[in-house]
Amino acid sequence: MHTHTQIQAASRWPKAAAATLIAAMIGFAFTVFLAPISPAQAHDQLIDVAIETAESGEASSLKLTFSDNVLEVGTEIHVTAPDGGDAANGLPTFNGRDVTQQFATPMADGNYKSAWRVVSSDGHPIEGGFTFDIVDGKAGDISPYTGEAEATPEEQPETGTPEGSENSDGAGLALPLTIAAAAIVAVAVAIPMFIRMRKSASSAEGNDPRAHEE
Repeated sequence: MHTHTQIQAASRWPKAAAATLIAAMIGFAFTVFLAPISPAQAHDQLIDVAIETAESGEASSLKLTFSDNVLEVGTEIHVTAPDGGDAANGLPTFNGRDVTQQFATPMADGNYKSAWRVVSSDGHPIEGGFTFDIVDGKAGDISPYTGEAEATPEEQPETGTPEGSENSDGAGLALPLTIAAAAIVAVAVAIPMFIRMRKSASSAEGNDPRAHEE
């Protein structure tokens, strides 16, 4: 025969188990959906671009400096001359965090485009591009380059969201809605389990929960 204390302890167990289950499922949902938005700090970053010069003062090589030593595999540095020809000479060389690409000299005056791709120290490939000018054989301005033609002011649309932010509002709302949905699903799954566990506990005790309500 069950004592009153044993019955109370048995009735509390399903509630505690259900509460623990709900908390665990909600915590899992937060872990799954919040983890991907953590800033990716592992990839190396390009922190400096420099055009090196020879003793004569003419541009001789392109030096890329990264936040860490990149891997010496899979590196590609392309330099395209104003006439579309290849302005790179030989393979890139590595010295600590610096990767250097020699130019095919002499360098004609004009605007050059460069695209680079290296393997980060964490094993992930990273890439980018920029342009630079050669004036009288010497390096001029260096500017970012994406490989896409830039639209003139007349070609820019008068309305709409700025480039790179067209989905910013949607992205901002997506995460809270996803987490809320996950929490609702967790509760919806846990409630039936709680009811079944309570009924099972009541049956095991030989008590009818309706008798207490009467």
